[in-house]
Amino acid sequence: MKYLKRVELLAIAVAIATIALGIGALHAQDAVKPTVKVLRLDGPELSGDLTSASQEGIELTLEGVKQPLSGNSLSRVEFPNRIGVGGIQPLLLGLVDGSRIVGAKISGKEQGWQVADSAGGVLTMGPGSVRFLQVRPMTGELKKSFDAAILEPATSDSLLVVRPGDTLDRVNGLIKEIKESKVLFDLDGDVVEVSFEKLAGMVWFRKASERVKPKVAVNTTDGGTVYPDTFRLVGDRFELQGSAGELSIPINRIASLDYGSANLRWLSEIELLDSKAEKRMDWKFESKSLGKALAPHFEAKDADTAAGLGMDLLFPMPGSYTFRVPEGFTRLQTRLVRGDRGEQRSELTVEVWQDDAKVLDKRLASSEEALELDVPLTAGKKVRLSVRSKSRLMVGTEVRCQQPRLAR
Repeated sequence: MKYLKRVELLAIAVAIATIALGIGALHAQDAVKPTVKVLRLDGPELSGDLTSASQEGIELTLEGVKQPLSGNSLSRVEFPNRIGVGGIQPLLLGLVDGSRIVGAKISGKEQGWQVADSAGGVLTMGPGSVRFLQVRPMTGELKKSFDAAILEPATSDSLLVVRPGDTLDRVNGLIKEIKESKVLFDLDGDVVEVSFEKLAGMVWFRKASERVKPKVAVNTTDGGTVYPDTFRLVGDRFELQGSAGELSIPINRIASLDYGSANLRWLSEIELLDSKAEKRMDWKFESKSLGKALAPHFEAKDADTAAGLGMDLLFPMPGSYTFRVPEGFTRLQTRLVRGDRGEQRSELTVEVWQDDAKVLDKRLASSEEALELDVPLTAGKKVRLSVRSKSRLMVGTEVRCQQPRLAR
């Protein structure tokens, strides 16, 4: 009898294990084939099970029938109810290819960086892949200062130290290692250990390089965005390959695939060549810090642009902003609007120069509120966006370029 009981118990255990394996297999199958919503450029919205995905397109199962869809026909693939479910993570890592990785912890050296999220997942970034690190959530003036600092041309690695009054000091040196929320920093030959508590973040020196933006933006549930050159769905993970290295992201951390990202590039993503305020011969003072504050600079208007992309370009006073057009882009598009400081307004001249050739010359009359710009450009050319005024006192000259962008 005892033997029979053992056999019965063993049979029950096997049955339970078999059921558990079956349920696990079903769950794994569900994870591999999630239901997605597909927004197309040339047809109605679709909803079905995602069976495969890559930079070239996707395959859906619709009512039992597999349907391939080319990436050129897609706008966006959304995984319902996933946006924002990753929670708020303290770290934001900016990569050289424009990708933004969100996480809870970071460690490593220049040979490789590991970023862990609050759920225990770990992503690894290769050598030379990281451009900046934000180590704390920020708002207000501190966030504006940080966004401006990471856009400035760098000549060395830098720590962005928070000072009283939420101001930032930039300390130049060499980032050696990060571990346990501390950074080992080489300051003129002396290696010091600095806690994240004293920092807003840090910036790595990288040689400037432009490339054609990848076809697809992969958006994660915690608010991150990755721009891979290639990617594909393998089992329950997305395997991505780009200039920043290889990444493997669980499918349950993917919020959407944006197939339309290759057609647009925010001006805030593009390397700044020069930015300066217009000087007057009758100015009786000269201040480097004041000149920097009055020069055109990017700033976020709301939380949606707090990650640094799609920010407005503010001209506190007449000046110029210079950049180089990356390969594949042919138009500069923005809406230039008056500032909201004061009631007086001066007439402004808006010019766009491509190398030494003027390609746009428009007036914004004192009675006008805004001016639409859609300027043809040539890839590889140096472009200067200039705002000028005849007002000697620079009264009523503030303007804002709303989300300036380059289009194909």
